[in-house]
Amino acid sequence: MVIEDLKALLEAKSGVVLATQRLLTYEKESSNLRKALDEYEVEHNEAIHMQQVILTSWVYEVSVSVIKT
Repeated sequence: MVIEDLKALLEAKSGVVLATQRLLTYEKESSNLRKALDEYEVEHNEAIHMQQVILTSWVYEVSVSVIKT
């Protein structure tokens, strides 16, 4: 199974959107979606931790008034 398939399965089960998932094994992030689990040396019954990354952006709106005198 490749990472992308695992993330899709996790999305279906947990509702956490694939794009916001971060998978970790031994503190190493599994970020390449096309890599298979065995390429990350994930063993049978080994824990894979999922974190949800929430991105926020701050938008500042600046209003400038020019008064002509």
